[in-house]
Amino acid sequence: MRKLRKNLLLYLSISLLLCSCGDTDSKKARIELIEENETVLKFTVVNLLNSTWTWNEAQNYIDQKGLKLTLQEVNKDKKIVSFMIDGILDNCSGIAYSENGQEAHLCGGKTVDWVRLFDNWYFVNSI
Repeated sequence: MRKLRKNLLLYLSISLLLCSCGDTDSKKARIELIEENETVLKFTVVNLLNSTWTWNEAQNYIDQKGLKLTLQEVNKDKKIVSFMIDGILDNCSGIAYSENGQEAHLCGGKTVDWVRLFDNWYFVNSI
């Protein structure tokens, strides 16, 4: 029982370290990422939401442009596209485009941070 508790505490500690929840530097870094790659990201979002591209075509385009992002959610009805920047299993961090501000989801987890960065772009963390 003691070993299980120790392992659980270690797991939780690592998860908290990896989660940048509310970290100003992380938000700034995401704003810079979006601004530096705005053309690529907007082109990807438009093509996904208009059903011009499949998931694989969009991810291939992102990869070809050298972005370290993984496509996570495409919801055409809600007009949401989310991208994972970093994460493991159930603890993910990323950015999302949401036309109406509705929350996106990463890694199928619970959203713990949903912060508007600018325009329709959001900072998102999930656990």
